[in-house]
Order: sequence, then C-alpha cells, then structure tokens
Amino acid sequence: MKNPQTASRLLLERMVARATHGFAILCALAIVPVRAADSGRARRADERREDAAVKEARDAVNDAEREVRQAQQSLQRSQSRYREAEAERQRAGIALEKTADRLEKEHADSGTIAAARERLSEARARFKEAAQPVLATVRSQPAYVAAESERAEAVALLVPEVEGDREDAARRASAAAATMREMERAATAADPRLTALDAEVAAAEARFKAAQSRFEKAVESDPDLQSARRALIAARAAEDKAEATLVRENRDLLAARARLARAQQSLATKRAADQRDTNKPPNPGKPPQKDRKK
Repeated sequence: MKNPQTASRLLLERMVARATHGFAILCALAIVPVRAADSGRARRADERREDAAVKEARDAVNDAEREVRQAQQSLQRSQSRYREAEAERQRAGIALEKTADRLEKEHADSGTIAAARERLSEARARFKEAAQPVLATVRSQPAYVAAESERAEAVALLVPEVEGDREDAARRASAAAATMREMERAATAADPRLTALDAEVAAAEARFKAAQSRFEKAVESDPDLQSARRALIAARAAEDKAEATLVRENRDLLAARARLARAQQSLATKRAADQRDTNKPPNPGKPPQKDRKK
C-alpha cells in the first residue's frame, strides 16, 4: 500500500496539470477573436483612408470644374467688353475724321490740302498699277506664299472668340507680314520705273504733310477737334486695357483647364487603387459562389 503522503502529492500534481492545460486552451481560444478583431479594425482603417483620399480627389475635381466655369464666364464678359471698346474706338475715329473734314472745308487753306491729297492719291494709283505685274511675280514665290499662309493662320487666332496664346499669334502675324513687305519692297526697288514712281509718291506725301501741318496749326485750338482727339485717345486706351484683360483671362482659362485635367487624372488613379484594394470586407448580403464544374 502506497504512502498516503505520496498519493496526495501525485493527486495534487495531476490536478494542477489539468488546470494548466485548460487555461492554455482558454488562452488560445481567446487569442483568435482578438487577432480577428485587430485585422478587421486595420482593414476598416485602410478603407476609411482610401475613401477619404477618393473624396478629397472628387472635391478637387469639383473645385477645378467650378474654376473652369468661372473662368469661362469671365472670359465671355471680357470678350463682350473688348467688342464694345473696339466699337467705341471706331466711333471715336469716325467722329474725329468728320470733325477734321468739317474744319478743312471751313478753313481758308482747305483748297491747298484737298489738292495735295488729290495729287498724292494719283501718284499712289500710278505706282500701284505699275507694280501689279512685279508684285504678282513676287507673291507667287514659295517663300512669299508660306509667309502669307503663316500670317493668315496667326491672324485667325487673334479673334476674341478663339482661345489660345494671342501674344504669340500677334508676334507670328507681325513677323510674317514683315517678311511679305520686305519681299515686295526688294522687288519694287529693283525695277527702275517703279523706283521713279515711288519717288513721285514720296514727293506728293511731303507736299500733303506740309499742307496738313499748316492746317493743323491753324485749327489746333478748335474745341471740337480737341474733344474728338481726346475721345479717340481715351477709346484707344480702353480698347488696349480690354484686350490686355482678354489675354490674361484667356490664360487663366487655359490654366484652369489644365488643373481640371490633373484633378481628373488624380481622381481616376485613386478610384482605380480603391477598386484594387484587397482590404475591403466581404459583402455579407452576397451568397458565396459555388465552384463551377469545368
């Protein structure tokens, strides 16, 4: 028969071992849901971050679209103001011409000015008629045709309704026109008859300017003429200001459209990343699909 103390110790050891084993099982069972909970929280945090990124990108697109609309509306208003300023400058120019014509007729030296203008017109007509064959030859040359095409293309971009870099278009048009004028000048200067006719034009212009100068000195203090000149100067300044505003707002519209394109690309990228996300929780309402037999 065993010692009672030994039997009690063995019994106690078995009880402790069973308790330890049970506690280990309980701990293992508790770890599984904790890990699952941590994984779910991380997945939800990732999803919230991605949703926030998509929302931020969508808000950026909305802001950029609003900027484009505002820039378009502002550009349309500037185009309208530019057309009004251009029309006002034309009206002021016509008013000045009418005032000058009236004073010419009223002035005692008007006959001299009219005669000088008539001689100048005749001299220009003779030169133009004699230069037509020479200029026709020049204008058929490939270099001239290319410059003319370049000028026409650039001038088409200067219309207020057309969007683009108006300053660059103006430079291109000016450079092409200068090339055309230089080719025409060189061709007419090489023709002796045209050179003589051109000298007649220059002399007629000098006589007209002298007569006009005498007339202007005589009527310089006329209030109607002064008023018409001031109106034209103001109209030109307003037209220049409207054109500068139009150029600036056209650039603003181009910049707004570029920002919109970048915002749309960013939104598309973030949406694609969100669609590829493997952290999305499964849809609890969608039944699992059965494996299809091949």
